[in-house]
Amino acid sequence: MIFSAEYVAKLVTCPFVRIELFDQELLLSQAIPSAEPRDFAECDTLGRLDRVLHFVFGPANLIDLISILPWWITEIAGTLLPASSTSFLRVVRIFRILRILKTGRYVQILQVLGSVIVNSGRSMVVLMLFISIVALVAGVLLSHVETSFDNIPVAVYWTFAQLISMKNTSVVGEHVDSVAGIIILAVVLALKGILWILPIGQIKSAFDQADKDSRETASLRDSMEYELTKPDWASWYGLSSSVRVHLEFFHVDASGSKIIGAHPVARASVPVPLLEAKRIKATLDVPVPNGMKTAWMEKLTGYVYVGFEFEWIPSDEMIRSPAPALPHGILATRVLAGRNFPGSVASRWCCRVHVPCGMAGSEVNTYDVVSWNGGPCPSFGQDTADFQVRWRADDDQTANTSYRSGALSSFFGGGCSSNRSLAATPLRSPATDREDEAEFRKSVLALLEAQSEQLAEQNRRMAVLEKKLATQR
Repeated sequence: MIFSAEYVAKLVTCPFVRIELFDQELLLSQAIPSAEPRDFAECDTLGRLDRVLHFVFGPANLIDLISILPWWITEIAGTLLPASSTSFLRVVRIFRILRILKTGRYVQILQVLGSVIVNSGRSMVVLMLFISIVALVAGVLLSHVETSFDNIPVAVYWTFAQLISMKNTSVVGEHVDSVAGIIILAVVLALKGILWILPIGQIKSAFDQADKDSRETASLRDSMEYELTKPDWASWYGLSSSVRVHLEFFHVDASGSKIIGAHPVARASVPVPLLEAKRIKATLDVPVPNGMKTAWMEKLTGYVYVGFEFEWIPSDEMIRSPAPALPHGILATRVLAGRNFPGSVASRWCCRVHVPCGMAGSEVNTYDVVSWNGGPCPSFGQDTADFQVRWRADDDQTANTSYRSGALSSFFGGGCSSNRSLAATPLRSPATDREDEAEFRKSVLALLEAQSEQLAEQNRRMAVLEKKLATQR
């Protein structure tokens, strides 16, 4: 019943779903065709009837149909059909064992073995042909020099069994006694070693090629699955494209006007694409990893998350600058609702957002936003905070590190002031400046190293694609 429900569900939905979304082999065949390469625009688009036929006549789906159809015929028409026909249907149900062949797509060694058998078919045919010729000639000679063989077919079969190492044969009484028969058998056994050595090199070459193709196909399939399922932020999440905006969470009193405690209850960080010279808007679920949950609460409600929405608008100066350009533009941020927050309904939270508006921490703007409600799903409002981001190469040479509040379009839910600022740090010594400069150089080197790794990976993929195209030509 379960297999039937699965088959019917697939059959009903296949006309309305693009095959490329669930048939990876078809998508791979279009991306890397075995014949002359074609553009995606030239690939035929399947209609609904074509999709149904493609599903019904697929090898794996035919196995499923053969497995479940006899049971349904027996249940529906078992009383109308003769007893002999129903027993035949029960025998046909044995074909359900073919379902095990569907697991071959998940086991790489089975795929390699099947490919080796297919590619080595000619070598196997030639080997069996040589063995048959030697068995025929030796069998004819043995039937004339030995009296233990009744006829030529028996002698040929006995010789063939010796060549392919069939020890338990039906011809058990025959043996070689004469000198001529021993000489013929010695020659046959010598030829046996030579015949079996000949195809080993070709089979080994086919195995190596099949293993290499299987690994490349698995790598391409993983890359394809990643490209189809990757989120929007995957293109700018790395160190060479994004920086971190830090979040801090505090308890506040019932009125929302006073923060309880000097230290945050938990901290989190959000990547924002300040190093990208294009407009990007995204909404992320930010995990809050530390300090906020107990073991009991973790079992009860799961992990703590908070929604964070931002829009990065680079300036025309940054867009025109040669890559890599320093961030220059406007970052609009908004803290959304949280999930699985501990505490009662009456408790409220304050989220403090730190945005690096200057290079190497020379200017970090902050703002506070208080939740409208408490409980496990606090809502932090709908207002947006806009920050003017401008990184300059001389920002790390400033006399002191200041933290200034960002300009808000409006206040958030009452309570904490949007102009709340951290205390400015005192003047720094030259030794501190040198340490900051060293840290800045380390961060720049890390960014350059990540960019080099990405370029190397792109060059490697381009080389693989060029090799594939050259092979197909």
